[in-house]
Amino acid sequence: MTAPIAPVQLTLLSSILGGDFPLALERQKGIGIRYLDLKDGLWGKTIEQLNEEEAACAAALLEESGLQVHCFSTSVGHTPLEPGTDENAFRARHEPALGNAIHVARTLRPQVIRLLAPRLQPGSGQIAT
Repeated sequence: MTAPIAPVQLTLLSSILGGDFPLALERQKGIGIRYLDLKDGLWGKTIEQLNEEEAACAAALLEESGLQVHCFSTSVGHTPLEPGTDENAFRARHEPALGNAIHVARTLRPQVIRLLAPRLQPGSGQIAT
């Protein structure tokens, strides 16, 4: 006998339904999406670029709509690695954005924050040039 499958909740990147964030929320609610995956399309910014005022505005819109944030899909770290790039240079480039995403998370309360690995040359395992 197999165990019953727990109910599954669907989500999608909020910007897929348009770059107008309030309208995208309305559309998601209209199709039954309750848990959001926020990446970009937030007043022309990515989730890691939002300031405190924008995060507070997004939180108010979410509360008004009854929607919740499941995930921040950041672009933190998703850049080509240049040959010879050391850890300190990589950190200097990406830690400020990660820090801001974490700061915004205190307001929007996602369950997870997704990071992306640096891009490598396709199929080679070698760093991109």
